[in-house]
Amino acid sequence: MLGQLIRSLADLTEPYVPRWAWIVGVLVLAALAWPSVRRSTKAEAARKHFRTAVRYGYEERLRREDEAIAMMGEDIDGLVTLADLALAEGRPRIVSGLVERVRASGKRPDAVKRLTVAVEGPLPGSAMEAVILVERFWAQGQQGEARKRLARARERWPNDEDLDALALRLDAPAAGEGGG
Repeated sequence: MLGQLIRSLADLTEPYVPRWAWIVGVLVLAALAWPSVRRSTKAEAARKHFRTAVRYGYEERLRREDEAIAMMGEDIDGLVTLADLALAEGRPRIVSGLVERVRASGKRPDAVKRLTVAVEGPLPGSAMEAVILVERFWAQGQQGEARKRLARARERWPNDEDLDALALRLDAPAAGEGGG
């Protein structure tokens, strides 16, 4: 079939382009397309591996999910695809880890923002709302969540005095405990 296509193209353009040029052109195009085809095939295999992980018990599922993530390697688009799958299947632990890997790469900030909002919820409307929210988490004993929300708010409002004061206040007990 490919041979017939090359022959018919060569016959149509014979006076202008020699037959061997068509063969070389097709080979060059195939060589250029190969990395993309390979990456797509690898991503599809990892996606299937990830989706079928739900059929197994807890330990086996975790192992298969980690294998699927490892199959992606440093393919940022593939990691975003897996994060979308994990989000759709209600696995926020995996989404958070994948978002951190994508964020560390510095690529796809749109996907990082979208996935972060989907997992952690939207940022408050102002720095003062963020302070109130962080204090509420802290008062409920959810220090990890409070620190995570504070870090996100400080990224959004880096020069806010209220957030800086809250960070100092939350870090003060931790520093006092370590010295004793």
